Amino acid sequence: MEKDRTNEAKKTIFWALIFVFAIIVVYKIGTYLIDHMSVDNIKRAMHDYGLIGIFFMVLIGNLTLFLPMPIDLAIYVLGSFDFGFGFLSPAIIGIVAGFGAGIGELSGYAAGFLGRRSVRNLAKGEHKRFERVYHEIKKHGLWFIIIASFTPFPFDLVGIAAGIVKYDLKKFLLGAIIGKILRCALIAYAGYFSLSFIAKLFGVGL
Repeated sequence: MEKDRTNEAKKTIFWALIFVFAIIVVYKIGTYLIDHMSVDNIKRAMHDYGLIGIFFMVLIGNLTLFLPMPIDLAIYVLGSFDFGFGFLSPAIIGIVAGFGAGIGELSGYAAGFLGRRSVRNLAKGEHKRFERVYHEIKKHGLWFIIIASFTPFPFDLVGIAAGIVKYDLKKFLLGAIIGKILRCALIAYAGYFSLSFIAKLFGVGL
């Protein structure tokens, strides 16, 4: 029994170190991209960083717990960019951004996996939703994670709950990535079809 606890503690420390290292590696690139969300700055960032920039921007934006970042707005604007794939460019953006967003959601999973203290820090209004999410994950698993990551639902709650119940990490990551790819692609195509019209309507140059 004591040996099992020691092994569990080692695993926890290992994943904690991996989590911290990942944040340090991507922080500088992501901070720059998130802090410069105007159309002109997004264009400049895309010229400098391209699809890799999109990946890191979305990754950092989703690493933050309960701190909203204007990622959807950036993807909407980016939907009007042609990365050399024509009509498929928004789909490519959706795939790249979806992978970044899905991986970024591991922050919530890590918070839940490393201890229940993260639940105590939730606002009072979040506790009821957390309890519902907790039971839905135990009941529906992967399908609930996919649907939740696609919708505007605060996915941090899903990640924390999945971490607490020790839900399979690979399945959680798969579900988060699939849902985020679908969501990001949809937003990118919305930008592809409507951004130029809205810009002309308000007299904004793109």
